[in-house]
Amino acid sequence: GILAGRRAIGASLLFLEVEDLDAIARRVPKPTDVIVQRRTTFYGSTEMIVRDTAGNAVIFAQVPS
Repeated sequence: GILAGRRAIGASLLFLEVEDLDAIARRVPKPTDVIVQRRTTFYGSTEMIVRDTAGNAVIFAQVPS
């Protein structure tokens, strides 16, 4: 799963709804562990998932308007 891996112990998942996913993606620093570059969910949200340095998964989601 998303929280699996070498830093998974105590890891959390954070879901953030954003207005412009492309703008967020441009600001992600190069060494960031990108778990999912981009996906569209069954409910129409476009998401990007990254892992922070503490092992937490952060989901940035742009929902349809």
